[in-house]
Amino acid sequence: MTTLTRTSLIAAALFGVAAIGPIMNRHSGVSSAQGQAPTPVSISSPLPVPVSMPALIDHGRNAYQSIVNNDGLCSGTLCTFSFGTVPANHRLVVERVSGTINFAAAPTTANVQLNNSTTDLDVFLLSNLRAPMFNEAVESYFDAGQPVNVVVSISGTTFNTGSGYAQIIKLSGYELDCSAAACSPIATR
Repeated sequence: MTTLTRTSLIAAALFGVAAIGPIMNRHSGVSSAQGQAPTPVSISSPLPVPVSMPALIDHGRNAYQSIVNNDGLCSGTLCTFSFGTVPANHRLVVERVSGTINFAAAPTTANVQLNNSTTDLDVFLLSNLRAPMFNEAVESYFDAGQPVNVVVSISGTTFNTGSGYAQIIKLSGYELDCSAAACSPIATR
């Protein structure tokens, strides 16, 4: 490359920077309204704004999970899994029932009932396999003092009564602390 060409390229680059400079200067970090003096703009905190973890925690809602193993305790055509009673000033919301049950033979019918000893809140059918496993979405509410039970009833066979035949039910969901935030009454029709 000749000296003349190199000098011409450098001159063109400098001319370009000189031409762009005034344009860039017009759009600096200063804003102005028409007819008024420019007002400086400043950002006082970095983005994103940090969020503290306690703001994300619901203090009145606690995760719930409980497992009852009735291994060797189920017999005949009815088996009750008792999960105790809901503590004072609390409401239990069950969102999922899962487990495995073993029968002596494949049942004609098998259903699972989530209840509070007076009302069946959710009922679903099991497959007619000898040892079905299940994981069902439900939505049942239990208020303070109410017992939480799951009843498995079958026809056409009996439960395996020997030890080592799994009879396990797990409930999961959440528990509301009604003293932290009032629990509204459950609407029924």
